[in-house]
Amino acid sequence: MAQLTVRSLLTALAVLALAGPAQASGDGFIAPPVLDVFGGPPGDQARFFAGQPGVIMAKAPEARLFMAWRLLHGQTVGATAGAGLSMPCCDPAVDRDYQALVAWQAARKLVPGAPSNDPWVRMDRPLGSGESRPNCFGSALEGASVTLKARIARWGAADPAVRTWLAGQDAVFEACAGNRVPLPSLAGAPDWLLKDGAYQAAAQQLYLGDNLGAAQGFAAISRDAASPWRRPGLYLTARALLRDALARRTPVAEASARKVLETLAASPPGSWAYREAAAPMLRTLDYYLKPDLRRGQLKTALEGPTLRADAAADFRDYLGLSFKRADRSEVFDWIAALESGPSEPRRWDIPDDRAWRAPALAKAAVRWSVGQDPAWLIAALSLAEPADRQTAALLIAAHKIAPDSPAYLTVVWQMTRLEMASVPAAKLRARLDGVLKRTDLSATDRNLFLGERLQVAADVADFARLAPRQRLCIAETVDACPRYAWLMGEGVETGVDPQTLTWATQQLIDRTPLADRMALGEAPGLPAPLRLDITLTNWARAVQLQDNAAIDRLSMRLVTRLPALAADWRRIAATPPGPDKRFAEFLVLAKTPGLRSDLTSAYVRPEGTVRQFQGFWPDWLIATKPLPPATKGPSWWGFEGVDQTCEDRCGAGAFPLAAPAFIQAGAARMARERGYFAYLRGEETDERITNGKPYAATPPGAVSAWEEVLGWARAHPDDPRSPEALYWLIRVSRKGASHDGSGQRAFRLLHSRYPGSDWTRRSPYYYD
Repeated sequence: MAQLTVRSLLTALAVLALAGPAQASGDGFIAPPVLDVFGGPPGDQARFFAGQPGVIMAKAPEARLFMAWRLLHGQTVGATAGAGLSMPCCDPAVDRDYQALVAWQAARKLVPGAPSNDPWVRMDRPLGSGESRPNCFGSALEGASVTLKARIARWGAADPAVRTWLAGQDAVFEACAGNRVPLPSLAGAPDWLLKDGAYQAAAQQLYLGDNLGAAQGFAAISRDAASPWRRPGLYLTARALLRDALARRTPVAEASARKVLETLAASPPGSWAYREAAAPMLRTLDYYLKPDLRRGQLKTALEGPTLRADAAADFRDYLGLSFKRADRSEVFDWIAALESGPSEPRRWDIPDDRAWRAPALAKAAVRWSVGQDPAWLIAALSLAEPADRQTAALLIAAHKIAPDSPAYLTVVWQMTRLEMASVPAAKLRARLDGVLKRTDLSATDRNLFLGERLQVAADVADFARLAPRQRLCIAETVDACPRYAWLMGEGVETGVDPQTLTWATQQLIDRTPLADRMALGEAPGLPAPLRLDITLTNWARAVQLQDNAAIDRLSMRLVTRLPALAADWRRIAATPPGPDKRFAEFLVLAKTPGLRSDLTSAYVRPEGTVRQFQGFWPDWLIATKPLPPATKGPSWWGFEGVDQTCEDRCGAGAFPLAAPAFIQAGAARMARERGYFAYLRGEETDERITNGKPYAATPPGAVSAWEEVLGWARAHPDDPRSPEALYWLIRVSRKGASHDGSGQRAFRLLHSRYPGSDWTRRSPYYYD
């Protein structure tokens, strides 16, 4: 039976009042999940609800900023109200509706010979112009599944009356999409089916928009003491009249709905089902038909010392009624100040538009100076940049905020951002180390401060200690981190490492000369997977530089760090410099599709067996002399001026990535080394750019690794590695960038020279 529940109404109101666009996290690349504007894991959420706001991220959802405002002013939030305010709109309902649909389809199949129907019940009613509105909800499907199973258990799946019931229910669900399908005749039907049929008829009228007809039908059911649907009858009557009042918006329709709702609300407990739904339905009536009255009630509720359990609905209703009003609560002015600026993150190739930021900063700074409210200091700091005329005064005020203030962590983070280029690194390290010693930091807070601390790392060892970040979503169930899953539009990752390197950290590592990079790979404290990533990309750099000492040292490290290629690593280290050694090195490049010399350049960690390695091959070029300097190397594309520390979520003020002093000291060496790193154009690979144009052919002074592999195999037919090398060149041409048809040439040589080889049998095609 299409049973209508309290949740049906609340979900409907959520869809009407709460729907909004999903947020995205950055421009071009999706960073590992180390920050969460929704609050992170349950423990971090609990501390927030108890009064510890942590670092307030300006681009957090409005409901979270509302809670932060309360905490900054000594008001409570509480776990119940906080949980509702922290939940992104509608996501759990969508999943529940889908599960209800699956259950309904399974229940229908229990009836032999049940008429086939569209497997997807269309739950939205078209409004024209491609728009629609929610009309039915998962609770109706759930109720229908339960009722159908009950009728089967009582009367049998083959009973004709059960099949008639199912036909009636299918007609009801057709009405969800506005389709009027005649209900089956009930002439001669048993009494139980007549009762259910009356309910189905009223439900169909409701979904078709005949609200008064539905109200009359449900009212009659409420008066029928023999009907199994009598107890929810008064609620359903009220729901139909509420729909009618919202549709017609006349005094008569409003009075009819209000009378029944007040009767339901005043009824003794247990007398009617869903009696508790009357209060939110009355609030809904006031929201649409008496908005000024409802707005005043909501303002009082939201500004009070405590929040009601369903404060999320209050907040969103108030926001809807007050968004453009000049007399709205101050908290909404504060939220608007934090949200100032373009909706999209800053890009390296788009100049800063000060037209929107300067006025917002000026207003926030004035609000701070007038009332000395730390919330407005936070807003002003989040908008400020070091060169702004207000910044000096704001920093003086920031230094006076006490460590026990709920504003302290946000102020320190913003203050450090603004002083990154002007305050000695040692002083910043001392400040940030003090913060990182705190035991009350959330995972997001700690990752944010580690991001700042990394930019003033003293040396390689200090950098290695600070580099790993806690990944926020590594649980096996979506309940452990539902907010991040909603934010990114994807499920929670499973089987991933608990620590990761952010894009900012990877960029800094990629700007580090090989010698320092190798020291970083040996520094204590790095998790094994991250150590492998750094060591393997170091090895690729050493190969491109043809630094044989580094190649040998790194190869021996990789014997244990990537044992799937242990034999290759040992052979490389044991072979003296020359063509044989280069062939052994280039064979590893051919076996490792995701290998790169930059972490930020499509690198994919090799996992499992060699045949399980993932990724795409570039056309590896080995330079005999430095190539002309590029206008932009792959590690820098799209990141100039982008806030990689907070991913543009902490405010409109700029926070460009800064390299620690020891990395800056190696900039000249890094520039010389990068002259040896080159890629050709290829699918899923980076393009080396010179003077704004990609290389169309092998640059002067460079040779193709694939060409050398093919040449070695041609010249050494008895080398047992030759057929395998040809096999891999064919693989390269399938999922990567081969060189001048090297895959096709390898295929022909392999099949003509080694017809009985297993490598030949595994290579029936070429792909150039």
